[in-house]
Amino acid sequence: MRIAIDIDNTLVDYRKAVLGYLKKSNIELGDLSKDKKMIEIKDYIKNNLDDIFWQKTQAHIYSLKNNEINFYEDCAKFIKDSFYRNAEIYLISHKTKYGMHKSRNIDIRSIAGKRIINWLVKNDLSICIKALIFTDTFDEKIRYLSLIDPSIIIDDLLDIHKEFINIKGSDKRNNYKNVLFEGNSSTSYISEVDGIIYSNSWMKIKNYIFS
Repeated sequence: MRIAIDIDNTLVDYRKAVLGYLKKSNIELGDLSKDKKMIEIKDYIKNNLDDIFWQKTQAHIYSLKNNEINFYEDCAKFIKDSFYRNAEIYLISHKTKYGMHKSRNIDIRSIAGKRIINWLVKNDLSICIKALIFTDTFDEKIRYLSLIDPSIIIDDLLDIHKEFINIKGSDKRNNYKNVLFEGNSSTSYISEVDGIIYSNSWMKIKNYIFS
């Protein structure tokens, strides 16, 4: 079994960092909180501020090196348990080398790489990872996923799943699982709609996959 796992907003939780940036920018948070999904926070910013402010927010959080950046609960346990069930695990992220705005001269890919490697070492997960891959574009990520040909894709971006399902063809859909990770702190759930599994819980994902 091969498992491909996205990094940003799937393993790495930026919600605290985003909300902190909004507060420092004197932005009214409304009902935003760390319990919300990242996509809900993103949509709020883009709809109530604009795309440019969202880009500036991304530039800020991707260049951070402090403890405002967290990892989602139980994702380390998922990786370790999957490895000991003989899964090959690939971490794959769509991230350019340099960001925009304040991070245009900062190697955000290097920061992201060091963060994930330090986390793997800290949690004794280095042996569990077959490869760590960063791609420049969405299309390049899809090409890598096609080459890896995973049994399971876990990613927070719906377009990744839709594109991969389109490539594989509906007749082969039962041979692999697409898991859309929706990071939030509400009651844990897992459900399936149109061949895509939706969940906010790494433990529920593990139980679903290995049941």
